[in-house]
Amino acid sequence: MQSEHDMALINNWNGEMDLNEGNGTILSTMIAAGKKDDDNKFSGIVLGDVAGVGIDAIGLYGISKGDITFSLTDRGLASFERISNSINSHAFFGADNYILSHDRPTFDAEGNETGCS
Repeated sequence: MQSEHDMALINNWNGEMDLNEGNGTILSTMIAAGKKDDDNKFSGIVLGDVAGVGIDAIGLYGISKGDITFSLTDRGLASFERISNSINSHAFFGADNYILSHDRPTFDAEGNETGCS
């Protein structure tokens, strides 16, 4: 297998769930830690490829009662959101700019802003 990373463990990983107690590693496409409330809404942290839940980038996501509160993506984008009653504020950071907004910007696959939702 061609070496693309300094870590042999990642080079040899086939993309499937791999739990190796001997070297203390877990490799997986997604990991989540948190809890669900009585209404089945998740609060916690999700790390990895979460495309199956409507998010289109690999990253680290904070979730509160089912709503995303922050994200750091593999495309170099970061967002921090405050959602409380009628207040909905956002801060988005990209490689070349930042946006402070009450509207949520949308991005294409390369991370370029395409408008607001």
